[in-house]
Order: sequence, then C-alpha cells, then structure tokens
Amino acid sequence: MINKGSITLDSERLTLRKLKETDAEEVFKNWTSDDEVSKYVRWSTHKNVEETREWLRQEEKNCKSKNYYTWGIVLKETRELIGCISAIFRQEED
Repeated sequence: MINKGSITLDSERLTLRKLKETDAEEVFKNWTSDDEVSKYVRWSTHKNVEETREWLRQEEKNCKSKNYYTWGIVLKETRELIGCISAIFRQEED
C-alpha cells in the first residue's frame, strides 16, 4: 500500500479535507460541544473552544504523516464543516 495521508477528496456533495486550527469555532459549534455526538466517539464533549483548538493543533501535526488519515467533512452546498472521519490501518505481523 502506498500511503498518501489525508489528501483532499471530493464527491458530488462532499469535500474531505485536513482539519485546521482555524476551524475551531465551527468545529466546536457543529460537533465537539455536542453531548449527543460525543457519546458515540472516543473523546469527551469539549467544554470550550480552546479544547477544540488544542485538538485541532494535534490533528494538524498528525496529518503531516503519510500514514495518518483524518478528514473534515465539508458539505459543498453550504461550505459548512459538518463532521470528521478517520481511517485506521493496522498491519499485522506474520
């Protein structure tokens, strides 16, 4: 497998792109502050936008690796960042 990392991907309705620290306000408003969202994921609800900003700083660092796959999901019609998605690959030995 040739790893390309979180390159931008487009479909008819969506753009998948790297998350950025500058997305913090929109990300906090749209999902990281929502208790209903966080009960289905591995992280706890963010209490303030600074928690989201710190998470996004880490995401920006992680996305420098070609082995890291996390994207922000942008609805093309409104250009709204509506969520995120990750893919994790595990290479088994033997």
